[in-house]
Amino acid sequence: MNKVKKQLIENAVIFGCFMIAAFMLGKYLLQKNSFEAGEVRYILDTEGNIISSHPSTTPLNTDSYPNIGYTYENNWSEASGLYRVQSGSYDINTGEENGSLDYLYKAEYIHSFWDDFCYPSTKNYAVYKMMYGFTRADSAELGNDSFYMDDGNLFIYDINSGNYGVVDSYGNWLLSPEYQKIDTSHTDKGIVIVEKDKGYWRQFGVTDLDYNVLIEPEYRHLDFYDDYLYVSNYEEHIQKYALYDYNGNAVIGPDYGGIVFYDTFMKVEIDDIEGMDLSDYVDDEDRYYGIYDYEGNAILEPIYSSITIGEETGTLIVEDHDSQYRLLDFEGNDILGDYYKYIECTDQGEGNEHQYVFIIEDQDEHYYFCDKDGKKLSDEYFDYIKDIYGSDDLYIAGLDDKYGLIDCFGNIMLEFKYSELKDLHEDSAYLVAILDGKAGVIDISGTPIIDFDYKSILKHDYATDDMGDKFIVITEDDQVGVVNTKNETFIEPQSYPLFDGEYKYTYDDEILYFQFDEQKWVILKPNSLPVEFHFGDLKYLGGGLFLGREYVGRYEINDYIIDSSGNIVWEFEDTIYDVEATMVENKPLLVISDNDRLTIMYDGNIVANDYYPISFIEITDNNFIKVCPADSSGYKIYNYKGDYLGIDCNIGVCTEIKEYYDEASGLYGLRDKEGNIVLDFEYEYIEVSRYYNYHNVKEGGIMAVVKIKDGKYGIIDVNGNWIYEPQFDWASVSNGVIQVTLREGQEIKK
Repeated sequence: MNKVKKQLIENAVIFGCFMIAAFMLGKYLLQKNSFEAGEVRYILDTEGNIISSHPSTTPLNTDSYPNIGYTYENNWSEASGLYRVQSGSYDINTGEENGSLDYLYKAEYIHSFWDDFCYPSTKNYAVYKMMYGFTRADSAELGNDSFYMDDGNLFIYDINSGNYGVVDSYGNWLLSPEYQKIDTSHTDKGIVIVEKDKGYWRQFGVTDLDYNVLIEPEYRHLDFYDDYLYVSNYEEHIQKYALYDYNGNAVIGPDYGGIVFYDTFMKVEIDDIEGMDLSDYVDDEDRYYGIYDYEGNAILEPIYSSITIGEETGTLIVEDHDSQYRLLDFEGNDILGDYYKYIECTDQGEGNEHQYVFIIEDQDEHYYFCDKDGKKLSDEYFDYIKDIYGSDDLYIAGLDDKYGLIDCFGNIMLEFKYSELKDLHEDSAYLVAILDGKAGVIDISGTPIIDFDYKSILKHDYATDDMGDKFIVITEDDQVGVVNTKNETFIEPQSYPLFDGEYKYTYDDEILYFQFDEQKWVILKPNSLPVEFHFGDLKYLGGGLFLGREYVGRYEINDYIIDSSGNIVWEFEDTIYDVEATMVENKPLLVISDNDRLTIMYDGNIVANDYYPISFIEITDNNFIKVCPADSSGYKIYNYKGDYLGIDCNIGVCTEIKEYYDEASGLYGLRDKEGNIVLDFEYEYIEVSRYYNYHNVKEGGIMAVVKIKDGKYGIIDVNGNWIYEPQFDWASVSNGVIQVTLREGQEIKK
């Protein structure tokens, strides 16, 4: 065989091998880039019936039930950078597909080897992926949020800038690449919303449909209000708001301090921030308020220190910076025709002849009532009028240094004979009154509830907020005690002055405590002698227990937990600790995290001790102790008796049953709200879900999917009864929808 013939044969063999290799490579690439539908997933009701089925490589997405989402995947590994997913959805009731399968990565574009232009690829998916490997951009850049737009243009990633812009089909930039996102869902309004990314926050702007910038992308928030764009921004503590029309014209702004919308106008705020440190808050005296219509015209120039809008009365109460008030209508007309020292609107309740009335204080410090039109409701003038909290139509009024009750027409409902009269905010039926120099409590008819035997009685404040039918009283000789509305002494008055701060009252254990001297506190209880403590600070924890802090010298601090009798329950070794306390079944529960040790005390006894680093502890509403370990391995749950229940796998979820994990066995179980076992710790997997009347299921119920040790899945109800015994190779109850996979020929067993 001559050399030429031999060379031809060798070339043919090489060419044949190349063709075979190319064919095999092409077949491999086509196989890799083809999409697999995945196994069929079935949706079931609770009676053994199949409601729907659809193939999907991942669990069906039921977040938008009855719209069900499914996915197909190609055959590349997720780590390869070539892995892609297609998604689709259908209506479970009609079976109708909601559009064709959608590429999650629509930006199938290529660019030149010199990176000087980009354009949409006309190649099919497989060939595009072959081209993919020859570009100089890494896969992370090409796997991005670019997409074809409905107008035929492309929102595309720019390799050089690392941003996105809009190009036409020839690669010409219509919107320069300065953005990270685009929102084309408002093209019916003639606008496109664009978004920049500036560090830790976003900046929104607006373009027209030709991608001309109408509103510069400098606002952190953008929203719609009627036919306007409402935008806001802030720099440190300085807020800036604006209102634009869809043509980019500023109706209000661009740098107003606030906008509040009403039906026919806006209340706007302008802040005087000239020369101001941006890290400071705007002072009230630097805030100016006005009223504008939706054409941007000023109804009231922004010169007022406050404006109160009365939507029900059609009125504006305006206050200028000299503390002078006027009553105006929504057109800015002066209803009363003058300035006043104070104006207040009160709501007397539906059904009243005058539901809304105004309390007016004139320049001579005389008070009267008028309606929304400025008409006086009475010819009477008073030295003082105050709305009673919680009362619809009664007012405390003063005349010649005496106080009584009136209605809005000036009718006297309670004689003017008291030197003081104060309403109790938590109970409008009672009033603290001073008569002949002594304090008592009366009802609105003037009937004494607590006799006029005291120097003073505390009205509503921090101390009396939760005292119910009890009041703190100060006797003529400065003793302090507690009296109830039956005029009975509840805590015997004792001779302790208030040194600093305020009186404090614990409603769960009926204890009055306060500081009476330098680093000295006293506790007063019913039927008990006073108990004194030498602490710089005293804080009530709950359950009749206090946290006391002792200052020794200039630098040493000692912290203690004490009971209301003065006994030391716990002494802390350091000032870094966590402590919680409450009452459970009328007995104190105390939980302490101190020096990597958890201690649970109930009814004065230590019921649990555990040792591990702890971030924080919490007593929950159902009296469980929630402990977060420092390693964030999951919330450990104990009951108040000290029993360890396991790791709560549904923390923050309020359901009748919860999944718990047992570290010792590595298995899962279910407990109810009281911590009782519903399913013992025998399962490899549990998922709890609440369902909402999906196909023959009672609304608001709970169910769970469990996986037994042999790998089969089953479904149980809230009581631990089987809806479906373990039989499925896979199951889920996400969003309250039962979905499973079935083997060929498998029958569903109830």
